[in-house]
Amino acid sequence: MTVAPEDLVNQALVEIGYSERIASLEEGTRAADAALEVYRQVRDELLRAGGFPLARRANIPLALLKGPPPPGGYNPGQPWSAQYPPPGFLYQYGYPADCLELKAIVPPPGAMFDLDPKPAVFRVDNDNSLIDRNGAATAQQKVILSNLKGALAVYTGRVTDPNLWDASFVSLVVKRLGEKLVRALREGEAVEKIERAEEAALTGAAEANRG
Repeated sequence: MTVAPEDLVNQALVEIGYSERIASLEEGTRAADAALEVYRQVRDELLRAGGFPLARRANIPLALLKGPPPPGGYNPGQPWSAQYPPPGFLYQYGYPADCLELKAIVPPPGAMFDLDPKPAVFRVDNDNSLIDRNGAATAQQKVILSNLKGALAVYTGRVTDPNLWDASFVSLVVKRLGEKLVRALREGEAVEKIERAEEAALTGAAEANRG
């Protein structure tokens, strides 16, 4: 049986005693709107904080965006420019699209296989100087700066398919969703009551003016 995000939301709604169910996160009902706001947040927060094996990504090759300075380094005839990594770093890599938290970067295996590779120094930064294939500047992009050639990443990854989650993680998601939804739905009900009262007051004032 395939599990969808809506199934987890409906489980949470059952647990908090809410009578409505949703068919889609995008359907526009009060429950769906509340779930749409918190579902991804809950999932990613739990993956980031829990240390779940399902989210561990180890020795993932990073895409090289910018290489090292020219031979001999920078000089008046060959000054630093944005085509190179920021000063102090030799390499700039793309930040993995599914990365929630970067734990470390490590060197690739060498001829003498290292059973315990040591993490290298890195810095996460943003770069808006990258150029697309049409020669136009791209939007700001999250990048990883390091002096390590051929870096491999170790990180916590985003796992969006509930069918890949184990039972313990599903239970945690449902529980946390319930905690978030009960607050959001109560706040929504309170706002609706205020709006109904304001509408009634305006209607009453309009009728009084006509009288």
